[in-house]
Amino acid sequence: MKRRDFLRNTGLGLGLAALPALIRDGFAASAADPELLALSDTWRLAGERGKPVLVLVIPEDEGDRWARGRAFGAWLNNASATSLAQLALCEVICARPSQLATLLPDVPANAVMVLADPKVFPAEPRIAAPHFPDADKHNSWEEEGRVKYEAAIDRQIALLEKSLDDLIEPFVPTDFAARKKRLAAEASARFVGKRIPGSYWASNWGCGTDIEEYDEMYGIGCGMGHVSAKATRFLYFFDPASGYM
Repeated sequence: MKRRDFLRNTGLGLGLAALPALIRDGFAASAADPELLALSDTWRLAGERGKPVLVLVIPEDEGDRWARGRAFGAWLNNASATSLAQLALCEVICARPSQLATLLPDVPANAVMVLADPKVFPAEPRIAAPHFPDADKHNSWEEEGRVKYEAAIDRQIALLEKSLDDLIEPFVPTDFAARKKRLAAEASARFVGKRIPGSYWASNWGCGTDIEEYDEMYGIGCGMGHVSAKATRFLYFFDPASGYM
């Protein structure tokens, strides 16, 4: 039986409230996968709070994770009040497409953001897959390269803001404008001031990477070129204990 059919049939039989526990026990626990456990817990929490789940998608390719993490970091650390307030309407997690397949079998590999209502089953994810400009190819100490690099980062931020704005539209409450300032502060504290499940906050100024919540600095070495002030703090998508840089 296909996974989608299994989940549909079992979900209908047990009820939506039991589905996260089913996924947790049937998939995550048997595989001893803490990341999948975090995903199922976020799904459950969102359902309890009446919020959609927003997934910031981690590329499967390890080489692409750096650029994606920097793009997300630049956006979150420089987000508009509207974008932050929209984030507060969601439960947010970072996950790879292969991890999402347990809950959302049809997410394409090029997805950048996925939004889903945990109360709807089978899930009907809303997907954003903007094409990012390659900021790193302009990264240099030369003035012309720095200008293009900063412009590419600004474009990435704008694309992510637009993507979230499009995804969240059905979930925006009528009193959003009145609550925007409070919601923005809430999101800043939860998602910028603290780590987002599935990732770590880290910083890099061109020489070494400092991972928040860890005392060690990894990968000492200079020469990576100009690092934009907007992108020095980023989402780190590796296990710090592995020392992978």
